[in-house]
Amino acid sequence: MPTNKPCNTLLPMRAILQNDLLPLMRSKSAVMKIDVEGPEVDVFTCSSAGQFFDQTDVPLVFMEMESV
Repeated sequence: MPTNKPCNTLLPMRAILQNDLLPLMRSKSAVMKIDVEGPEVDVFTCSSAGQFFDQTDVPLVFMEMESV
């Protein structure tokens, strides 16, 4: 169905950071699976995940990465 919008127009989306999950955590430990398409290096920054990793024991992170 045509929308009369240019092809590069994206709908707004909302993202949450790992630090945003802390109030929802029922445990102080977690196993994580991360699926990121592209900016894998930007997933675990201090500002987005620092508090999460300071307050949560994460013994295993399963992360798919595209080989170049």
